[in-house]
Amino acid sequence: MNIRTTASGARAELKLLEAKLAALKSSRGEGEVESVRQKIRELEKQIRAIEARAQQVEDAAFDLKAVNPRAKANEDTRSAAELLSLAEAKGRQVEEALARLRRLLV
Repeated sequence: MNIRTTASGARAELKLLEAKLAALKSSRGEGEVESVRQKIRELEKQIRAIEARAQQVEDAAFDLKAVNPRAKANEDTRSAAELLSLAEAKGRQVEEALARLRRLLV
């Protein structure tokens, strides 16, 4: 049996209980009203648990991300100091290129 089908069956039962509660409220059956309210709360909790489980199953079974499982991870292992040195070196290269461009424009 499908998990979602179980939840829909419980939802149908919940609707019946809610209709019964409405009828009891109009007939002033106070003792039974609280009993039906308790059943409704329990059923709602049960439905949430079933739907959460169904979502977990779907998430696990239908992970359709386009990921190559054999791909090597390209992780940057440089330290912060190395990155700063690289940025400074690239900054100097940019400054040199800008200076050449300025000379060409003059």
